[in-house]
Amino acid sequence: MKNLNALRNKNLAFAIHYNKHKNNAEKLSRKIGNKSKLFKADLENPEECEKLFNDVVKEFGHIDVLVNNAGRAIISPIKSKNWIQDWDKTMAINLRAAGILCRLAIQHFKSLHTFVLKSPPIANLQTVGGHCKVAQQTATTR
Repeated sequence: MKNLNALRNKNLAFAIHYNKHKNNAEKLSRKIGNKSKLFKADLENPEECEKLFNDVVKEFGHIDVLVNNAGRAIISPIKSKNWIQDWDKTMAINLRAAGILCRLAIQHFKSLHTFVLKSPPIANLQTVGGHCKVAQQTATTR
């Protein structure tokens, strides 16, 4: 809650993504306040990742920071006939979507001529079943 108060006091605008849990996104939006807006997208779908990013840019005019925090953990027994499909769904959210959004953000930052940092303003929060484990700033500038 301390961090939310700090964010609220900065008068920042936030794009809050959700796929199925709109109520949770609305609660977060109310807690943050300011100019936060909700955006729905299925990050398993590459086209929806791109649409999400473009919709946020259209709504706010630009993006200053990208925080990738979506994560999925499908528990599937190794002998399950659905194991590979469950693996693919997990990787689509946890890796591919984050990569697509990072790529779009880097292109966006370069287009704004604000891309002068060795590491761009991108935070990838590694989650397992929605529980944050590691936060790190990552990306490539090439």
